[in-house]
Amino acid sequence: MALVIDYSSGIFEAAPSGETVGTDPATIGDPNFANVTLLLHMDGSNGGTTFTDSSGNCTIAANNTTTNTSVKKFGTASAYFSADSSYLYVSSATTGVADFGTGDFTVEMFVYRTTTGRDIFFDTRQNTQSTGYFLVATPSSGNTLQIDINGTTYTSTATIATNQWVHIAASRENGTVRGFIDGTLVSTNSDSTSITDGTNGTYPPLIGATGNTWAATTTANMDGYIDELRITKGVARYTSNFTAPTAAFSDQGPTISATTGNVFNHAPSADVAYTFSNPPTTGSAYDFTLKVAPTATVAITWPSSVKWAGGTAPSAPAVGKKDVYNFFTLDGGTTYYGFQGGDDFTALPTLDGASVEATTYSTNQSYINGLFVAPDEDKFAITEPLPDDVINYTMSTAGDLSTVSAGSTVVDVTSTDPHMIYMGPVGQGTQTWISRNNSNELKVFTNSTAWVMNTATGVSHSLGANDAEAFWFSNDGYYLFRVSTFDLYRFPLSTAWDISTAGSATNIDMTSKVGSITAIQDMWIDSSGRRAFLAQSGSSGIIEEYNLTTAYDFSSAVYTGNSLSPTGGVGGFSVVGQNLYVANGTVQGDGKVRKYILGYN
Repeated sequence: MALVIDYSSGIFEAAPSGETVGTDPATIGDPNFANVTLLLHMDGSNGGTTFTDSSGNCTIAANNTTTNTSVKKFGTASAYFSADSSYLYVSSATTGVADFGTGDFTVEMFVYRTTTGRDIFFDTRQNTQSTGYFLVATPSSGNTLQIDINGTTYTSTATIATNQWVHIAASRENGTVRGFIDGTLVSTNSDSTSITDGTNGTYPPLIGATGNTWAATTTANMDGYIDELRITKGVARYTSNFTAPTAAFSDQGPTISATTGNVFNHAPSADVAYTFSNPPTTGSAYDFTLKVAPTATVAITWPSSVKWAGGTAPSAPAVGKKDVYNFFTLDGGTTYYGFQGGDDFTALPTLDGASVEATTYSTNQSYINGLFVAPDEDKFAITEPLPDDVINYTMSTAGDLSTVSAGSTVVDVTSTDPHMIYMGPVGQGTQTWISRNNSNELKVFTNSTAWVMNTATGVSHSLGANDAEAFWFSNDGYYLFRVSTFDLYRFPLSTAWDISTAGSATNIDMTSKVGSITAIQDMWIDSSGRRAFLAQSGSSGIIEEYNLTTAYDFSSAVYTGNSLSPTGGVGGFSVVGQNLYVANGTVQGDGKVRKYILGYN
């Protein structure tokens, strides 16, 4: 709230004034604008030769290329390429336009081809360069989309029409190169070759011409028009079919719009360059609060109009943290005064807005009752009650289910009838705990390899009710939690992680606290003890989210209303950072492991 000084009664009186939550900055502007290295709207008057890079990174020079106001996709004009002697090039830049290295990228534009055959849209080849270059074109004998990396050509079967506007895009995500025509995925290939360009060199990147002989007069150049060309470094904007853009690309980052409110929340997933817009006119004060809670490691670029207390702009908070900033202006936005109101607030994983990744892994197990993913996300283990096995898996690329291989370690825990599985202590992974179905027994195994269960001999302990299948530990190992249907027991441990030292349990009845769960069969508690996920297993399984006002005290638990009904149901689940892994068996569901990306709040 704001504080208003009211002099009407002759004294100072503080009165609250309502605050309005503004529009999410991510929905105004381009959330990946900070990664844009080139953005050409191609606007101007008819016959013009000035082409402005709206990313602010490049200076563009024209060779027999002009703006055309008759044929355009968006804005006032497009760039007209009159065949062999016509092209644009990057005469200078702050950073390499297409110096992608082995990382992700997106190159996209609208093209209007006036002839069939070879058209070069974008080329980084430096004269006779034979390695490290990147090209987007059509082949000499067809109208398909061609992406060339380091001399290896990837060609679609779909074609790019002539005499009409067509959106084309090339992207790379974790070594997968994709081509798109009007939003439709038309080619997919693997290529992690390092890509460089000649920015600020003798042979800079070219638009509308081949760089093989650097602007030689050949029939390989562009015939037609290009509009809305955008290059994004470090981000694969498109990885599957999408709707082609219906408006000109935004030339600003996530935007704080004063007309929508004065309290803003933003959860950036990539580097961000904020824009502040629509402040009131000079003489009218405006202040706002911005909470930033990144879901990935990011860098923040603040508007140059902000003057910071102490003279230094703050850096972005870490993943899982949130910072609060305050700003005000008195001169219509010419100058904003910025203050960091608080930093390093803990942001908690949330099911709200959770999204599933397309890649899954099929275990082909009939039943899965438990899943545990190692902290580095390079290993995971499942429990299979029929025939009493614990199966270990590895991921050659951390967190990538497409790289899973079944390990050689399959442990037969005969007569255990395993349910939930947990490995610890935190940061060590030297022990495995497994609960039994329909039993109060909890069995402890010693791991000779961290985060891998590789022994069938364990020590049993009886704690809680007879069907206490779900369990968890506090992050310091001094509390053990067990759940039987709705009865949640918290056991104090006098020695951390040693369940043989358990004292008398506190019992909380969760019946009136849960959402639609009919029995709690799996659980997770975050390291702060203030957020928990509780789950019901089965083909119609559901995971629900709870806030704990007092850390690790379920008497203070409140259902947030956020829940997830995973595809294929719930056999077991595991949370690592922002990633939620869910597994089920072929009898329970479809026998797959899936990864969901959680939000933070």
